[in-house]
Amino acid sequence: MINVFLEVKEGKFTSGEKKIQNPDITISMGEEIAKKIVSGDEDAATAYINKKITITGDLSKAISLRSVLEQAAEILGLDIAG
Repeated sequence: MINVFLEVKEGKFTSGEKKIQNPDITISMGEEIAKKIVSGDEDAATAYINKKITITGDLSKAISLRSVLEQAAEILGLDIAG
C-alpha cells in the first residue's frame, strides 16, 4: 500500500508520499483502479458506486477534489483524462 497525500491550504497545493494524521478524507483503491481513473478508462464516481473505491470522511470534499486536480493539471500543462 502506498500512502499519498494531497493538501490544498491557503491557495497552495501540496502532495507527497506519507501517511497524514487525521485527514479530512481518505480515499482507498487498488493500483489498477487508480491507473484506470487517471487514464480515463474508469470514472471515479462509477468506481465509487461499484465499490471499487472506498471513501472515509467528508464525501463533499472527495467530490470537489476532481475539480482541484483538473485545475492543477491545466496550470501545469498536463493532459489528464476525464
